[in-house]
Amino acid sequence: MAETDPQPDTPVEVRFDPAEYAALKAAAEAAGVPVADYVHDASLREQQHRTFNAAADAAWGALREEFDAKFPPSSSRAA
Repeated sequence: MAETDPQPDTPVEVRFDPAEYAALKAAAEAAGVPVADYVHDASLREQQHRTFNAAADAAWGALREEFDAKFPPSSSRAA
């Protein structure tokens, strides 16, 4: 039987080794939030980071040919 994702608002247990947890706790304290909120927000930031980078890569890909045409490699530039 396949495991299903928990429903919204269902706690998810995540384990950290003592060093990892100490680092998370210190970061959460520095941010002034509980560890659970810090971990939650970090996971969302990671998703947003990936989405942003994918969009930036797509935008660069669309403009790359135009950029290369306007700024061709110079023979005087070091490789």
